[in-house]
Amino acid sequence: MPPEAVQNEQASRLGRLARRGPVLSAQLLTSFQWDPLDRDGVVTKLRKLVAITPDDDLQKADFWFRLGQTCAWLWEHTPPGASAADRQQAEARFSEAVAAYRAALTFKGYDRRDGTLFALARLYLCADDADSASAYVDRLQREYPASRYVPQIDILYGDHLANHDQLAEALAWYSTAAESHDPFTQPYALYRKGWCFLQRADLDAARFAFGEAVRIVETNRSSPNRYVGNQAARDLAAIARAQR
Repeated sequence: MPPEAVQNEQASRLGRLARRGPVLSAQLLTSFQWDPLDRDGVVTKLRKLVAITPDDDLQKADFWFRLGQTCAWLWEHTPPGASAADRQQAEARFSEAVAAYRAALTFKGYDRRDGTLFALARLYLCADDADSASAYVDRLQREYPASRYVPQIDILYGDHLANHDQLAEALAWYSTAAESHDPFTQPYALYRKGWCFLQRADLDAARFAFGEAVRIVETNRSSPNRYVGNQAARDLAAIARAQR
């Protein structure tokens, strides 16, 4: 095959790979890993606890937060083929989650305020509502700059931008997350940087970012990081195959 035809074939394969897009998402990485058996019962119980707990009791803030978590989980896990009635109930759960998280934020002494700001921002980003999320992203970064949730919101916002083809802006958010050296988010930030570079046809930068994700995971093989490292290695191999 002539060299020009080989180059064209390689470019075609790389283009198909770039259009496939990344397999992992920050929403999955930061999801609330809990599956309540009696989901409606949990909501009912938490509503009762909120109702009977005095407003000057900080435990009430935690009941609000847990109610928000449960309703958000139920909304997020609504099946794609749900009936109209189930979708309507899911939207009600979304609204209740937002209201519950906001109620938790009214307690100035609550020790999970940074987690509550993160939960609100994540919920809105999951709904693809970046305008509503941005206020909570800004508050989290301004009020709790050392919080472990800051690099997590960086990768979530980076995903939102990348999913809307704003790759330069997404790279900035992923770079900030990677520079934080947070062991939970750094490998993922590098993995998604690799995808941004790949989609911009910057293969050297893509290979380097994927390679760094793999390297860092070797030093911290926690469960989420293993998934990221394995996927980054597979994507590196895919690039190599496309260039043969």
